[in-house]
Amino acid sequence: MRQGMPHRQLYPSVNGLVMNKPNLNRDLALRIGLAARSLPDIQTKLFMTVLTECTGLPLTEESVDSLDKARFNAIFKQHGREFNKAVLDNALSILKTVQPEEIAATDQPVYQDGEMPGSIRIAIGSQDGFHVDGHFSSCLQFMIYQISTSEIRPIDIRPIQMDDARKYSDKNEYRADLIADCQILHIASIGGAAAAKIVKKGVHLIKIGNHKTIASVLEQLQHILVESPPPWLAKVMGIEGTQRFRFEKQEPVL
Repeated sequence: MRQGMPHRQLYPSVNGLVMNKPNLNRDLALRIGLAARSLPDIQTKLFMTVLTECTGLPLTEESVDSLDKARFNAIFKQHGREFNKAVLDNALSILKTVQPEEIAATDQPVYQDGEMPGSIRIAIGSQDGFHVDGHFSSCLQFMIYQISTSEIRPIDIRPIQMDDARKYSDKNEYRADLIADCQILHIASIGGAAAAKIVKKGVHLIKIGNHKTIASVLEQLQHILVESPPPWLAKVMGIEGTQRFRFEKQEPVL
């Protein structure tokens, strides 16, 4: 430091947030940045303004975890922004260290192994929970579905947990392990090294157009299961070899 220059304590920034220790740790700063990005057309600065108006200062894990969804939504409305319930719930699920009960709740019955004979498990990389969007290495979550010829059932949402990811020397290995129980991954984009890890886990990789709705992807896949599953998919579904014979000479659909 040159003589006469004032001393400044510099802290690292995450997604544009300068962390003021000890009040804003790295994990909290990262979650705030990711939650802000999950809301359409919202700058991190506005997100921070709304957040601090809801919780007060300093921002801590405890104050963020106790954030009230109704107040959060009301403060956004005061700033001229409004979001539907699903989008807001997704932002809160990213922001909080524990999912609020209202976010975790679902109208769907809990899936038990073996309940849907002939079904397959699908992972879909998504930012907002409604579209296939984002890159494999940076998407916020994987939506998990069990699908058969007669039923589509959502069974899990697997957000990226930074504490768990740090246990891996390779973040793509962590993400691959998150979906290792699935037969298919639908993703908007993925690099070659990450794709190799997915294939090594026995997961069939399908890259599709960015921002295609999850509902349309599931509907199309179910139609394929009913009408003309390619041999590899018929095998996963447990269809006997003699029954798979009629698919052997068809062009792959997936």
